[in-house]
Amino acid sequence: MSDSNTMQLPSISPTRTIAAMRGVQAGREFYMAMCHMSFIAKHLPYPQNNVPADKVIQRHINKARIPKIAEYLVKYYDDYVLPPIIASIDGEIEWEPLSADSENMQVGILKIPDSADLIINDGQHRCAAIQHALQKRPELKYETLGVIFYIDRGVKRARQMFSDLNGHPVRTNQNINATFDSRQYLPQLTKRVIENSALLRGRVELFASGCAIGSPRIFTISALTKSNRVLLDGIISQDIETDAAICSRYWTVLEENLPEIEKLVPETITAREIKENYFYPYSIALQTLAAVANQLIKESPDTWEEQLAGIQKINWRRDNNEWEGRAMSGGRLTTGGNHPAFTKNFIKKKLGLPLSEDEKKLERQLARAKKAANV
Repeated sequence: MSDSNTMQLPSISPTRTIAAMRGVQAGREFYMAMCHMSFIAKHLPYPQNNVPADKVIQRHINKARIPKIAEYLVKYYDDYVLPPIIASIDGEIEWEPLSADSENMQVGILKIPDSADLIINDGQHRCAAIQHALQKRPELKYETLGVIFYIDRGVKRARQMFSDLNGHPVRTNQNINATFDSRQYLPQLTKRVIENSALLRGRVELFASGCAIGSPRIFTISALTKSNRVLLDGIISQDIETDAAICSRYWTVLEENLPEIEKLVPETITAREIKENYFYPYSIALQTLAAVANQLIKESPDTWEEQLAGIQKINWRRDNNEWEGRAMSGGRLTTGGNHPAFTKNFIKKKLGLPLSEDEKKLERQLARAKKAANV
């Protein structure tokens, strides 16, 4: 027995039969089910991009995302997390409650006739990725994923549902991603380096998108992770102790040779004072310094630290006009275009390192630009 508000139809064959729980939102029934991935792959196909404009109910699918999610499922098949999929049923359904007992009427069997279309409101990339992942790991077909079904005959509410579901997203920033990531090697390595450094420990922003004014934190974990990627390019061993040792030696050189940074440990200077006066705490400096160090490690593995110590001869102040056109544009820090390469060239020249032909070409380009601008 079911209540009078439940949509009914005579038992139709064939049907898709799913154990589910029934709920109500805004006076409308919806159903939450645990569906096998084989069911999702078969019955929730992702929409094609050639749908007529008047039939489109959500954003076009980004096919580049599909293999990334599929690879995640295949690689971490024993340790993955996927959020539920939300779908609309364009048609009638039959609901068979577990019993006539009012406490159990919200648990039962959802019967969806094959004639009813299932439209994905949220999760089209997950559905497509599941199809791909099952080809490489067929055993995933027995895994289950939550699916929330809404009744939407004629798909009249689908566009508004998509807008409601996606109208207020909050994308996590890179720092939170790096801090919480326990799988990827470089974020793990960076956290190890931070823990082992008296300079970095307590002075790296792990959660906010940037270091707040007045904060004791001078670097962000995402900037450090990126610089470690550059530092270890082509020499990474994937042994965390070995790689952390290289990173720690590198940071020791920076601490000993960048102006005033060593004063952070005894707290005789604030992070704010350093960031207001010098530009080396910023991402463009961290990555270009790491690029120069990487080259030195490859070319002079026994003396790279001594050579890199030459950075003490550089004027790192933000008001140093030598940075204009390189790390600065109009007096503001910039990371666009060739600015990182120009900055790297400047550091190399100050260290007495030869420039490659491509780097010389960039220097001539910069000289012409400065001449034209009368800088």
